This record gives sequence, structure tokens and C-alpha cells, in this order.
Amino acid sequence: MRSIGYREAVTIPLEVTLEGPGPAHLAGVAEIGVCDEICMPVRLPFAVDLPEGGRRDPRIAAALADRPLTAEEARAQATCTALSDGAGLDLRLRVAMPPLGRDEAVVIESADPGLWLSEPVARREGGALIARAEAAARDGGPVAIDRAGLRITVLAEGRAVEIRGCGAG
Repeated sequence: MRSIGYREAVTIPLEVTLEGPGPAHLAGVAEIGVCDEICMPVRLPFAVDLPEGGRRDPRIAAALADRPLTAEEARAQATCTALSDGAGLDLRLRVAMPPLGRDEAVVIESADPGLWLSEPVARREGGALIARAEAAARDGGPVAIDRAGLRITVLAEGRAVEIRGCGAG
């Protein structure tokens, strides 16, 4: 089993655009999973007065600089197919992109909370990263995959590429 997360502290950058000048107050609730031996959902209320003039916090600037590359920035293009295997779907993904480094890993997430995706098995074939994962409905019903709603993240050597959606392959 693979776990992807953060230790100690995490900065989640958020860019806010105000409609007009003047101070602003931002409040809400962040829902996250906090894990040790098991993961527990946690609701974190927050409220902050934003500084007038849009001064940037250096921690936010550093988090934005350390974000994953987009598909365009990484010159990556993803295609995928989903074939029925009787109980669910066999998702096959091809990401054409230059290697990020040794031991590339792939994470596939769906925008559909009712869809379960297994941990992908990935290998490099020349200029493409090939990955396979199983997909099933969490309620045991029929399975459908919205290719546009997939988020594919490729990780290697402290670098990441995030690809939104995949074309028909």
C-alpha cells in the first residue's frame, strides 16, 4: 500500500481576487483527512483578515513555486481506455511525456466519489508512461468513468506533474 501525504505542516496556497479595494475577511471550513495509524476526517474552521494591498506571505509564495507542473508545462498528454473486466473496469492510461526521473509513480483520482480506483501499476515504454488500474463502483453497481474528471499525478525524485483528464486512447 502506498500513502501520499504530508508530515508536520502543510501550506495550501489559495489565491483570492477581491472585487474592489479595501480590507477583506475570509472565513470557511477546510475538510481534510488526518492520518497516523488510521485516517480520520477533520473539519478545520478558519477566519482571517486579509491584508490590504495584497501583500504575499512568503510561505504562500514558496508553496506556489513548489506546485506540480501542469500538463502543458511538462509537455505531457494523457489518453486512456476503460475495458470491462466483468466486475468493474480495467483502466489503461498512456501519458506521453519526458521522464521525470527514476521510479516514476502514478496516482489516479476521480472527481466521482462513488468510484473506487486501485493503486496503478506503471512502467515506462520509451517516451510514454503506461499505467493500469482497476475501477469499481463503491456501491457495487455499474461502473462508468468520466475521463474529463480524472486527475493524473506523476511523481518522481521530488517532482510532480498534474494532468487533468485524459483523451480517448
